[in-house]
This record gives sequence, structure tokens and C-alpha cells, in this order.
Amino acid sequence: MRSDGVIEDYALGGAMAVLFYAEPTRTYDLDVFVILPASDQPIVSLTPIYAWLRARGFEAHAEHVLIHGVPVQFMPAYNELVEEAIAAARDHDYDDVTVRVCPPEHLIALALQAVAASGGSGRTNCSRRRTSTAHCLTRS
Repeated sequence: MRSDGVIEDYALGGAMAVLFYAEPTRTYDLDVFVILPASDQPIVSLTPIYAWLRARGFEAHAEHVLIHGVPVQFMPAYNELVEEAIAAARDHDYDDVTVRVCPPEHLIALALQAVAASGGSGRTNCSRRRTSTAHCLTRS
């Protein structure tokens, strides 16, 4: 997708990404954070991603695309923390394929951000637009 200009960059996130750093855990899908090419449209569209995948035989099912039996969810970078996580992504080998994975400190910060945004008992204020890893890992 990067070489075809469909996305500018990407990184694996969520529980599946944690598997590169920690013990296995149960998860339903693979989250892929993406930086999309600049657009003058007011609404973010994933249509180019779905079209690219459809041309290669992968079909959408609800908010996922089944890729070799794995539900994959593509999510545009929705704040500065996700953008930072993608930029800091590390290359890992998975079955002789290089994949970019968010670093563990960003995965922790993103998890804290999700808890805070959902009204959970997170102690940080990571739901603000201007959020860095250091801020999310610092108690407020």
C-alpha cells in the first residue's frame, strides 16, 4: 500500500502488536494505524484502502477486512499520539515479512488514552488532541 501511494505510513497497534513484546493474549483483530495521503476533503475516506485490498481478493466484513482469515481494522491516525506511534514504529520480522509495530511505550500510552476516553479510571488526561507519550505516561 505504501509503494502504491494508498497510505503514507503504518504501524500495527492494539493487542496484536503487544504480542511482539509480551506474553500472548486473546484478541479478535489486528489494528493497523495508517497515515493517509493529504486530502482537501472534509471527511476521511478509507475507500482507497478497501479498493486496493479488494483488487487483491480481500473483502470487507463490517469494519474489518479479512486477510488470510484474520480480521484487520485500518484506522487513520486520529491524534498526535497515534502519529507519534507510527513515526516511532519498529521493524519486526513475522514469517519472513517485515512489519512495522508501535513501540511498547506507545502501546501503553494508547491503552491509557483509550481508558481515559471511555470514562474509565485512567489517571491521565490523554484524550486531549495534543498528547505525547511522555504526557500519557506521567500521572496527573
